Amino acid sequence: MQSECTDTDARDFEAAALLRSRIHAQETEIGIEDLSLVEKYVICAASELDQLRGPIRTSDIAAHDLLKSVPRPTFYRALTRVIQSGWLTPYPTHLRGRYKFNLPHKCRPRKTS
Repeated sequence: MQSECTDTDARDFEAAALLRSRIHAQETEIGIEDLSLVEKYVICAASELDQLRGPIRTSDIAAHDLLKSVPRPTFYRALTRVIQSGWLTPYPTHLRGRYKFNLPHKCRPRKTS
């Protein structure tokens, strides 16, 4: 037996569709529209973790709510691609598994003279 769609359900769907459209526009603006969903999640998690403290640990990225249900091989492939694309920079080998988040040039605040 199917339940009826209420006006609230329809409004919620419309709001979700509009939000998804805005997210896509923002992803295009910052240059991540071609990345996989998991790669985008790695970038989002790293960005949030970067706001909290120093070097970002692989384990903290993997434990983020967006990524904790992602299979490990998929997570590590995405992490590798994000590193290769310049969003994360590994620290020296004595800090293995730790990264610095890099904001793309076009997203950095402009210097005022």
